[in-house]
Amino acid sequence: MEPQFWHSKWQANDIGFHEAEVNQHLLKHFHDLSPSPPARIFVPLCGKTRDIAWFLDQGYQVVGAELSELAIRELFTGLALNPKTEPFHGDMRFIGPGIDILVGDIFDLSVQDVGLIDFVYDRAALVALPSQMRSKYADQVPSLSALAP
Repeated sequence: MEPQFWHSKWQANDIGFHEAEVNQHLLKHFHDLSPSPPARIFVPLCGKTRDIAWFLDQGYQVVGAELSELAIRELFTGLALNPKTEPFHGDMRFIGPGIDILVGDIFDLSVQDVGLIDFVYDRAALVALPSQMRSKYADQVPSLSALAP
């Protein structure tokens, strides 16, 4: 899948995959994992998910990765935060209280880029990818969290 596909989706606001509310399965099941704030949660292909606001409200720290800078600008607007921005691998990094979002291709990231991760939260990133990219993604995410076997 070409990055331009996702950029055009965000530009056209053709984001039917975006949920306007916090995911109900997250609300129902997350605390079963017994995470203790301020655990650091990695959200791959995060877009502007409302789930990030929920994590922050619960006292968690969030690091995310997203291809679309537009999505991340909308995320911070929705969070009512004015992020610090800095260049990052030819793209941007958006930083706010308890939140660090890396703009760029998730396959270009390393564990050094994302830092220590306690949990990975993937609501629909895997299924958003074409089937031929899913095994690469399934290898990449654990490698970023330093949980790879």
